Amino acid sequence: MTEAMCESWLAFARTGNPNHDAVPAWRPYDLGTRTVMHFDVPSVAVDDPHADSRMLIDHYPTQQLGRFLGG
Repeated sequence: MTEAMCESWLAFARTGNPNHDAVPAWRPYDLGTRTVMHFDVPSVAVDDPHADSRMLIDHYPTQQLGRFLGG
């Protein structure tokens, strides 16, 4: 697992693409699919693995969106 992760970092640093032979196809991240790599044995590419938590948090205003809590 460590080697697969390191190879992804190296591939990304060299080419801007983290794909290599030790991991499954890893599509670029976008807000439609939110694909992430779960490094494990074996590693697996997963679409939006924390969708429920993310959608729950979306209901609360944040300073990053220019909305402040408490008025």
